[in-house]
Amino acid sequence: PGPPSPGTTAAAVLPSRRELEAENEQLHRLHEIVEVSNHSELAAIRTLEEEVKVLEAAARTRPSASTPLGTPSSGAGGGAGIGADGAMLASLEAKAEATEEEVRRLEQQLREHGLELSAREAEVAAQQRGIHELLAGRSREETWGGSVAKEARDMTAELKSCRRRCDSLESEIASEEARCAALRDAFEGRRARFNTAEAAARNAELSTMRATRRRIAAEAASGREAGL
Repeated sequence: PGPPSPGTTAAAVLPSRRELEAENEQLHRLHEIVEVSNHSELAAIRTLEEEVKVLEAAARTRPSASTPLGTPSSGAGGGAGIGADGAMLASLEAKAEATEEEVRRLEQQLREHGLELSAREAEVAAQQRGIHELLAGRSREETWGGSVAKEARDMTAELKSCRRRCDSLESEIASEEARCAALRDAFEGRRARFNTAEAAARNAELSTMRATRRRIAAEAASGREAGL
């Protein structure tokens, strides 16, 4: 998958790794507490079942251990013993029924705890999957962020190189402008000297022409005078 867009990243901020680990550890502790509770309830059920078995065995052996009806102890004393045995048997049966009821209640409670534990385990598994997905998403974002940071560093280095090249070009441009100014000044000086020499040459030529004209005029004047 491609890198997430800035809007998506801003809208869904992932929890930190420490928060995910703390939540996972809390779920593990809750799971251990439920397992310890189930083990203790199972031990209590086993203890109650053993007590029920002991009471049932005592109830089965009690009538056989009592005095038969045809023995010399029959009579008022025998009737009292039988009555006491019957009361004890009834008490044992009541205790056995109460114990069985308690066992059924604990078994029902254990089943409920088992269902709750299964639901919690499913919730823990779902949350662990969510945590793994979030960690995978964070890893992808960290990888994408690393690539973006590397690209930014490369662009920064390229920008610095461009700036150095620009500074070098500006220095070359400044040196070329200085050379152009020096050449311009030299050209202006040469042009001024050329203009001065040209003006001097024109002045010399005009002076020569004037001298020639004066000489020709003087010769013409002397010729006219000789003819007269």
